[in-house]
Amino acid sequence: MSILEDRAFHVVLVSKGNLDSKKVLDKLSSYSALGFRKFIIHVLTNDERPLYLEKLRNIVFENIAYTLIIEYHKLSRGGLNELLNRLENNPYEVIEA
Repeated sequence: MSILEDRAFHVVLVSKGNLDSKKVLDKLSSYSALGFRKFIIHVLTNDERPLYLEKLRNIVFENIAYTLIIEYHKLSRGGLNELLNRLENNPYEVIEA
């Protein structure tokens, strides 16, 4: 993990279509109440770059008070397992939205 990822909460966002941004916003709000101010959103989707960012627009605009790092991952079972193994020692939650 890089220094930018230090003390961050990782959100693994699995999106297979339309994104329920309210669900994600509620989760970010609950973790910010626990003291997290930095979030890394790992987006696993079949959408291509930069098209997936359109779905994240509300999430980004509603959380300008926090540090957000967004990482793109192509949706695959192996990719999800690899990511979860990498995040093993970090706080994270998987959200299917």
